[in-house]
Amino acid sequence: MSGSAHRPLSNGERAAITAPLQQGKSVLAIGTALGRSRSTVAYAATAVRAAAARARVEKRGRPKTLTDRELRTLKRAIYNNGFSSMASVTELANTTRSQAAGGTKKVTVSVSTVPGTVRAMGFQSRVAAQETFLSA
Repeated sequence: MSGSAHRPLSNGERAAITAPLQQGKSVLAIGTALGRSRSTVAYAATAVRAAAARARVEKRGRPKTLTDRELRTLKRAIYNNGFSSMASVTELANTTRSQAAGGTKKVTVSVSTVPGTVRAMGFQSRVAAQETFLSA
């Protein structure tokens, strides 16, 4: 079974495909003009359309309380000290927020927000350590 030699698209050819696509030209017309097969042009057109679809993602609902950076900080803190209380982890999150903002940030993370976020990250059994009861 013999086929044609594979020749990847150059950046110039990708640009030459993108411009006519945005003007509404067909894949066959673009392929004929460039001397490329219709399937190669269709593959590049799919990539262009997918990139355009990713660019216009609509955000709906309430904004997230913690940013990705703050979530990574929480995760790192729990890995480093698994026996820390939720209050100390919350304090760390608020400190990180204020440092990232370049000073004091007015909106702090609630103590009740952090346990749910930690559970959503996949950590289990993060309950504050209880002191032992000693009776005399």
